[in-house]
Amino acid sequence: MQTEFSKTCIQLSNDLKKSGHGELISKSDGKYIEAIDFSKILLRISKYDLSKEDKYELEKVESVKSSKLIWKIKNPKNIKRLEKLTFKAISGPGITIIDYDVYRITKPNHIHLRVLEGEFEELTIDKMKYSEFFEI
Repeated sequence: MQTEFSKTCIQLSNDLKKSGHGELISKSDGKYIEAIDFSKILLRISKYDLSKEDKYELEKVESVKSSKLIWKIKNPKNIKRLEKLTFKAISGPGITIIDYDVYRITKPNHIHLRVLEGEFEELTIDKMKYSEFFEI
């Protein structure tokens, strides 16, 4: 079963390259980064997905509104665990939120990516948080 983490990062990066001109991403250190430059960060972290060589146990928990998939790596080299939480609102417009959490042995140790309706919402790499778009 595919995590879709890498595919999601690449798609978000490509979307920002196409339509992110003049947009800024806020950083938790109070600074901003241009969306075009941020797209490069997304491409870089896309490589932190499971590889074909990884052996893992897959845990799956589902409810009416959400599903949680946890890939626990056996004999980890870089990635210890990858989690994907999908939440779907069952009333109203039917919003979907997907959270990815990648736990690694080497730096960066933790990557958290939130996608709302296929659009970038927030990214945390260890302690640095990137969020929201601002038009300039």
